[in-house]
Amino acid sequence: MKIKKCPFCGEKDSVEVYDYNEFYSSIFKKDILPENSHVASGFVVNCNVIEGGCGAIGGYGLTKKDAIKKWNKRAHIAKKALI
Repeated sequence: MKIKKCPFCGEKDSVEVYDYNEFYSSIFKKDILPENSHVASGFVVNCNVIEGGCGAIGGYGLTKKDAIKKWNKRAHIAKKALI
């Protein structure tokens, strides 16, 4: 499934899917959960700062496909401003 560009900074090449626990472990330099724990299993989409993105995080899902679907979902924006 194709990942849409970041809705915040417009970057496309920096948007990647990560294993949830590995992603947060790399940020905090330690394991979040005890070994063999399944509380935080799943995937997350990140606009990677190191790759030129803005750091936006979202699209949490139990599968990569589910995470990408959630990242790709955009809120509808009103066409006319309310006065």
